Amino acid sequence: MKKRIYRNLLHGKRFGSSTNRVKEIKAMETLKSMWAHPVFDGFRDHPTNRAPTPSVPVGSDEWNAKGTELMQRGKEYPEPRNFFQKYKLVLQGKLDDPEKPKVGRAVRNNQNFKTWYEWAVAGTLRPMTPETYADSYVKKNPCPEEFWRMPWRWPQTKYMNPKIPPPLEGKYQDYYHFVAFRYWFQNERQVYLAEIKLIKEALERCVIREGSLSAMKNCRHIFNKYYSMTRQEELHQAMLYAAYTGNKIMRETPYPEDFVDQKRKIYDDWLTRTRMKQPGDPY
Repeated sequence: MKKRIYRNLLHGKRFGSSTNRVKEIKAMETLKSMWAHPVFDGFRDHPTNRAPTPSVPVGSDEWNAKGTELMQRGKEYPEPRNFFQKYKLVLQGKLDDPEKPKVGRAVRNNQNFKTWYEWAVAGTLRPMTPETYADSYVKKNPCPEEFWRMPWRWPQTKYMNPKIPPPLEGKYQDYYHFVAFRYWFQNERQVYLAEIKLIKEALERCVIREGSLSAMKNCRHIFNKYYSMTRQEELHQAMLYAAYTGNKIMRETPYPEDFVDQKRKIYDDWLTRTRMKQPGDPY
């Protein structure tokens, strides 16, 4: 009903009955109070109006008294800091960055800076801090949190898999020899799987590099190695070899000194064997 009265008032309509006339007068007063000020103080509590109207008139002395020291009227600009205010931390012996870790000292944030009076006069030579406090009835913390080992934050570490002698004639020396050999064998299998992953990545790079036409010919050697290493019988043969001999599956063999000469001999022999024979050739 009230919404309809407001709507009819805004559109200039009138009502006949006296009851509606009283409601119309009240609504008109409400509208006048709402629209009286250009800032629309009537809509100050509306949920869409998030900026609150200042409780103090802007520009008055009460408003300026709420400001900072630099913004207040009738007050001159503060003087620059003197020597002791500027070099307070230096005179107190705090020459380094308190956030920087040191040998034998934990990282403690120094956010609460003491004044000169608090440090020199009211301070103590041995302050009672949580670090220096000792209680006879409470066990001290053997390892604070800043010294906890979190190895997952540094994943770029090398792990050497030491060689464990294999069991002789199917017999281990003791239980710990079995555990060590088992761990070695497990890590060797992980090395084998990682090599498969690397070969697959090399195959993908080769296919992208060579293109769709020549990849079938130029990437065949990588595909053959990837296919053979991913077969079950190949994996079983490699793991049987590692379990029996105790040797690594993936060998890190450097190139021999005469590697180029060997390749040149193989290529030359292939050229000789596949040449077009001429009449009178001895072979």
